[in-house]
Amino acid sequence: MTFLFIFELNYKLMRDNDKLVNAIIDMHQELALFRKESNERLGKVENRLVLINKAIGELRLSNMKLAQQMTKFSDYDKRLRKVETVLAKKNLL
Repeated sequence: MTFLFIFELNYKLMRDNDKLVNAIIDMHQELALFRKESNERLGKVENRLVLINKAIGELRLSNMKLAQQMTKFSDYDKRLRKVETVLAKKNLL
């Protein structure tokens, strides 16, 4: 091996090494940008999730209130039927 061959080989390796380092730097910058964009999107999704959970809670509460009202009306209906039955037996209807 001649000195010139070793020098050329070393130069090619250094040049390839520089390309590799530049590619890694570029990839790192792209990853940092991707992470920033992903974090922003995740923040928006989390905000939407908070609003959705709040809406679900409100719907649950209104469903519970509606169920209570339905129970009241069912009780009223039963009481009215009893009164109607008694009145019908006495021929007052």
